[in-house]
Amino acid sequence: MAPAVATPSTRARYMDYTSQRGFPEDEQSFGDFSVFWLGNRDAASLLVFFHGGGFMYPAQAEHLKILGDAYDIAMTRGRDVSIAIVDYGLAPASPYPTQLRQAVAFTNHLLSRRESQSINFFGDSAGGLLILMLLLHKAHQHPTIDPLALQSGQKFGQALLLSPSGPIASSAPSMFQDPPRDFLTLEMLKGMQIGLSNSCEQGHQVPNEWIAPATAPEEWWIGLPIAEIDIILGDDEILRDDILVISDAIKKHHYSAVNVTVGPNELHIQPVFDLMKGTTLDSTGTTAMKAWFNSFKG
Repeated sequence: MAPAVATPSTRARYMDYTSQRGFPEDEQSFGDFSVFWLGNRDAASLLVFFHGGGFMYPAQAEHLKILGDAYDIAMTRGRDVSIAIVDYGLAPASPYPTQLRQAVAFTNHLLSRRESQSINFFGDSAGGLLILMLLLHKAHQHPTIDPLALQSGQKFGQALLLSPSGPIASSAPSMFQDPPRDFLTLEMLKGMQIGLSNSCEQGHQVPNEWIAPATAPEEWWIGLPIAEIDIILGDDEILRDDILVISDAIKKHHYSAVNVTVGPNELHIQPVFDLMKGTTLDSTGTTAMKAWFNSFKG
């Protein structure tokens, strides 16, 4: 199932934003996907961004605004940071698990050129899920995808995940809101799940433990190859219960800091939604996100 409404590509959003800001355009091609950069590729610290959209929709203007603001904060504080925006393939043209394959390919490219602890991640919704899939892939390799080239003892730096979740409907109670509160509905999730399922590569199917990690065995969460993890979600989002299952499993088994912020009366990817609706009062989720960017050193 293709997206119902045509929307500008991630490339178009990036070009538009860099033109508005006067930033130099820097596109790095990897054949079947591209990466767009803000800042010097060789900066001491790197923030890798995976956008949301159910693996079917591109990055939005609000994503670029958030990333640009994060970059501005880093520059103001004198930090040597760059941001890599991964323009991974979208279903149905790029069938699952193309998205994870490309995420692994770019991460392995980075690992051949810099220390693992200098690599940090940020993602919202399916982008946050893609980060979790990448981390799980180290010890629980996804079939038909190359291994993650982390050596024994190597770990990534930090990860910020906004409502990390995929286009998968479940039987969790939060899925069945009455009356509805979240802008994301169960019908929307089901539609995206059908579209993703219908375009899977041969031999693959969804859901599975990578794309629906709330169903993964608890031992999968032992030894994630990253230091600190921050998760932000809304108490009124339909994916809340599944995200909390994941958050609780990570907190139980992770060796380092795991911070979970649940915004009261807040929705799926509330910080992005705040920008979409033009609110001037920061939500709990937006406040937590900004605090993370302010403290981020990479």
